[in-house]
Amino acid sequence: GSEFRRALDAAGGLAPKVLVSIGGAGRSVHFAAAAGEGKARRRLASQVAKLAKKYPCVSGVDLDWEAPEGESQWRDLGKLAKDVRGALVEQGVEGGGAPPGS
Repeated sequence: GSEFRRALDAAGGLAPKVLVSIGGAGRSVHFAAAAGEGKARRRLASQVAKLAKKYPCVSGVDLDWEAPEGESQWRDLGKLAKDVRGALVEQGVEGGGAPPGS
């Protein structure tokens, strides 16, 4: 495996939690296409869930779309968040991305 994986395995229960950030300032150009089309949105959600399952240290996902333009893109961001959570549950990732205490 990778050095990252070996380090996580060595740390065991002491491994740090990691937040995966998708997008951000200057890196959001493809969000509209990825979130606006159902098949692409589900594929992205599935890939995020597979990553979280493979690396249990992943404790959250930041969908950092800078910035949706108009009501339809905001709606698409909500659909993407819902699909990511559903994919996490489907992959059996603990909590399904739910905030603590929910």
